[in-house]
Amino acid sequence: MSRKLAFAGIGVMVLISLVIMGIWQGGWLFLRVASAKITLNGKTTKDSKIYKGASGDYFIFLENESAEHRVYRVFSQTPEVGIPASPVPSSYTKSLKTNWVLLCGHCPITTAGTDKFDRNATVSVSSTGLEFTVGEDNVVVKLADH
Repeated sequence: MSRKLAFAGIGVMVLISLVIMGIWQGGWLFLRVASAKITLNGKTTKDSKIYKGASGDYFIFLENESAEHRVYRVFSQTPEVGIPASPVPSSYTKSLKTNWVLLCGHCPITTAGTDKFDRNATVSVSSTGLEFTVGEDNVVVKLADH
């Protein structure tokens, strides 16, 4: 009996691991980059958080507790920057955000460079960090250990 229970436990753990890896590879799961230094318009921010996904994409919450600045998503492959397509509270109703994990089940993004959102946006992504300018926000992220 204990042998069957052990195999069942291992099977459940493997299944859970596969589901988490599928969510990670699917681009829904983002892990917090705790050692990053985020600068907004030349000033180091205290309450900003950055999350990185398996594809190298980033979600950046700029001083989000005060709700004075936007949430941005930087696509590292293209590179492009965007904002949630709908207001943050409603676009994240199917999301889970903690200090260490962002699970974004449905987060539609409006990318910059369109008629709807800042045609003059610039984005630069490298292994040491990223930098982008959108509207009045100039954001520089320096990743630690580089």
